[in-house]
Amino acid sequence: MRSIGRLLGSGAIVGVLCSVPVSAQLHVLVRDSSGKMLSDEATIRITSTSELMNGGAPTVGEIRTNGGEAVIQVMAGEYVVDAEAPGYQRAMARTRMLSSGPTEVRMYLTALKREEGEEAGASGVVMSPALKKEMDKASSALSEKNLAEARKHLKKAQEIAPSNPEVLYLMGVVEYTDKDKVAAEKEFQEVLSRYPNHAGSLLMLGQIMLESGRKQDAVPLLERAVEASPTKWLPNELLAFAYARTGQLDKALVQAEKTEGLNKDRVAAMRLLEAKILAKQGKTEEEKARLKTIIEQYPNDPAAKSAQELLVGVSGTSPQGAE
Repeated sequence: MRSIGRLLGSGAIVGVLCSVPVSAQLHVLVRDSSGKMLSDEATIRITSTSELMNGGAPTVGEIRTNGGEAVIQVMAGEYVVDAEAPGYQRAMARTRMLSSGPTEVRMYLTALKREEGEEAGASGVVMSPALKKEMDKASSALSEKNLAEARKHLKKAQEIAPSNPEVLYLMGVVEYTDKDKVAAEKEFQEVLSRYPNHAGSLLMLGQIMLESGRKQDAVPLLERAVEASPTKWLPNELLAFAYARTGQLDKALVQAEKTEGLNKDRVAAMRLLEAKILAKQGKTEEEKARLKTIIEQYPNDPAAKSAQELLVGVSGTSPQGAE
């Protein structure tokens, strides 16, 4: 089996089947039987059911979903789509690809039944109505900073699904909100011990490391958080700060610029970070240019005041006189 996978800005994985020219797009959406996200990513296999026009053998491609989705480029024709995830029954579907436009296939996986007394792993937990109810109540309480109420519902949710990563993750968020970083770190580590690519836990744990002065430990966690959520601005921003604090200045500049592209509201803050990095690199004129940009284009942003102070320090004149 031969396939090439790469992450696009949309967050979906794109697999290109090497044996055929690209002419059609297949969008596969995978959910559990209740319509909710799986608690783990699925493996998608695409098999051509007919000989290609040039007489080649049927082609098989295999990729992993990202966020429950996969976008695959294939030649027009008929294919069998196979979806498999830990803790769920395998599912198959047949689809005919047309070159005129994209084709969507939705696949719903049923959780494997457990023998009496057997504990299901996190991947086998379906978001049942009872679990969803407790999770929704916990999220609502958390948004209102009612941590005692959030803990109460998360405790009930954990009784229903003791290994569900989202339950453990929310428990960590509650502890972090309550300023108990030690307890929060323990929860996020527990999630990552079972789900190494859980984006939220990678981000939160990296942030805790950064805030606690463990900047060297923060870097690999935030790099993985960016890889898991390439279109999210916060992982990119935190990684920019982590790189800056560990002396990886060129990398910090790249991440700051990426953050600007992902969130226009963070441009001024990132330009300020860039100016400080350029100052460390001895690039005074470029530093001045960044600071002037903040003052002129983002006068009402909190970063503008800091930019004015830095510009006075580096030029020895007022911002107006430096223009």
